[in-house]
Amino acid sequence: MATLLRVLPEKRLLIDRKVYSILRMSWQINNIN
Repeated sequence: MATLLRVLPEKRLLIDRKVYSILRMSWQINNIN
């Protein structure tokens, strides 16, 4: 994954936002439960 981010730096922000939103959603679900 880190290699992919190095190869495609222009996509890094988009991927980071995706991962962040996923982690945030899962954190909210775990927080509710």
